[in-house]
Amino acid sequence: MKQSENYRILATQFLEQENLLKARKFYNKSLEIRPDNIKTLYDLGYFCDKYEDENEALDIYKRIIEIDNKEPGAYYAIAIILERRSEFQESIKCYKKAIEHDPEYYNAYLYIAEVYEKLKDYENAEINFKKAIFVNAENFWAYNNYGSFLEERDRNEEALEIFKKAIINDSDSYLAYFNIAVVYKKLKNYDLAIENYKYSIELNNYYPYSYLNLAILYKEFEEYKEAIKIASEGIIYNNDISVLYYNRAIFLVKNNQNELALDDLRKAVELSPSLKKYVEEDNDFTVLRIYNEFNDIIL
Repeated sequence: MKQSENYRILATQFLEQENLLKARKFYNKSLEIRPDNIKTLYDLGYFCDKYEDENEALDIYKRIIEIDNKEPGAYYAIAIILERRSEFQESIKCYKKAIEHDPEYYNAYLYIAEVYEKLKDYENAEINFKKAIFVNAENFWAYNNYGSFLEERDRNEEALEIFKKAIINDSDSYLAYFNIAVVYKKLKNYDLAIENYKYSIELNNYYPYSYLNLAILYKEFEEYKEAIKIASEGIIYNNDISVLYYNRAIFLVKNNQNELALDDLRKAVELSPSLKKYVEEDNDFTVLRIYNEFNDIIL
């Protein structure tokens, strides 16, 4: 028994070193000695799902259930794989089994809520978001995801309160401040929207959408120079994000800097060729159509 556990620990150490062959070898050795070592089966299931074959991972999690049919983690792991395959109804059944055997299973409530949302069963989605918060009121993601759920349905005041609770649980979350900014903009509280976008940027320079949304907000105020400045700062930290170049091109056109706009469009299309059709159809670029370079970009 002890040797089986020692092999499992050794396998985990090899996995941490990214030595996958030896990790697999010692997981197998652990199970040769003790085929019902549930810890090893969980570890091997995770290993297979991440590095090898999700079908084998499914078989391993089913073996755990054969050993102990009240193991909530095995049902949860199966549900994750089924959800990834878009087998949503079967996934829901497995999340429910996980919850049946562990009524405090926070992640199961959170993920089943998201599956219901995908299926447009918004009533059950909301019930399970609330249950996730109830069983773990200190977890950031339950508030963040529930807040996003509410915001997408224009329940903006409710969403704002939920996002504020997310910040109580993680005051350094750039994403929470970003989401609050989105809601404040929808509520036409532009000063607070700007303040929260800026704070989101302070917390994470590498999240491009804070820069993008803030720059677009300045564009809506016709403050094109400020929009260009914000987009340019975003590009410094996120120089592979096509939408930053695309939108900066719009701001540059508005600021009568057409040649620089063409440079940005070229870069945007280079990063994301699918943008060509948008460049061609976007009325913001009408003034650029007289340039030969514009036709080169969209061809």
